[in-house]
Amino acid sequence: MSRAAAWLWCASAFCSAFLSFVVQPLLAKWLLPSFGGSPSTWGACLVFFQLMLLVGYGYARVLSRLPLQWARALHAALCAVAVGFALWTALPSLDSGAELPPGIRIVWLLLCGAGLPYLLTSSTAPLLSDWAAQLRVSVPHRLYAVSNLGSLLALAAYPAFIEPSWPLQTQYAFFRGGVLLAALLSLLCWLHTLRAGGSRTAAEPAPVAWRRRGYWLACAFVPSLLLVAVSNHISVDLAPTPLLWVVPLGLYLISFIAAFAGWVERARGVLAGAWVVSSSLLAYGAFAQGSARLSLQLTAALGSLFCAGLLCHDALVRARPEPRQLTSFYVW
Repeated sequence: MSRAAAWLWCASAFCSAFLSFVVQPLLAKWLLPSFGGSPSTWGACLVFFQLMLLVGYGYARVLSRLPLQWARALHAALCAVAVGFALWTALPSLDSGAELPPGIRIVWLLLCGAGLPYLLTSSTAPLLSDWAAQLRVSVPHRLYAVSNLGSLLALAAYPAFIEPSWPLQTQYAFFRGGVLLAALLSLLCWLHTLRAGGSRTAAEPAPVAWRRRGYWLACAFVPSLLLVAVSNHISVDLAPTPLLWVVPLGLYLISFIAAFAGWVERARGVLAGAWVVSSSLLAYGAFAQGSARLSLQLTAALGSLFCAGLLCHDALVRARPEPRQLTSFYVW
């Protein structure tokens, strides 16, 4: 792959991931006047975006199993629909679906506001990995690091720059413009695959053993569980400060970036020792409660999460399958 093509593919992965993270707080803020900031509102938003992310990864997996001509036509159609969305849609009325229960109504409004574009943006990273495998790129999983970098920068940019600077309608117009750009970048990558003669090998790869799939699931489950636990711990038990939950989520995303970029390989022993120390300090803080310094408790909680995320995500990278099966890997 040429340098220009590599930059194009990285731009596509970065742009889609950035939009996937920007639209979440944007639409949550849009819902606040009608539904309030109760836990049930945030829970419904979280469930929607997590399910749509899984649907996007599943869509990429389905395309990787279809004949190439069918897969390419289907994705071109999705990109065309996303372009139409970017050009002609607006935020739906908050009165839409007023007869529905609140939780279902939130899901309906989010689906109308960003359903198909989110499907496109969430599927980009695994799709690009599959296309890179067709072109025999040596490390297609590195695109996942670029994707998480886009997510991380969106996480920082929305509360720091976008939300304070622009009214909601302008933010949504920015999202629509971003969707147009993401669709065009995806189409350009798609055209590059066609021109470069990307193809799938005739022989199907050997199926992945269920034990290995379970290992993928466990390596992803542990840091995800720690993310929820640490976020709850520091925001409820230690320092109930607005937006403090951004810090553990940012560390979680950085651990993905570092692991999939291959930066963890030479530091595994040091990280294992650091995880033992930070977890021991976390246990000490739990027993000592108020007598332990706040800075120590925060550092221990965040350090334990970060080290565990780096080690588990590095284990995921080392256990990855051959490139043809990366879409299944991402689903798991």
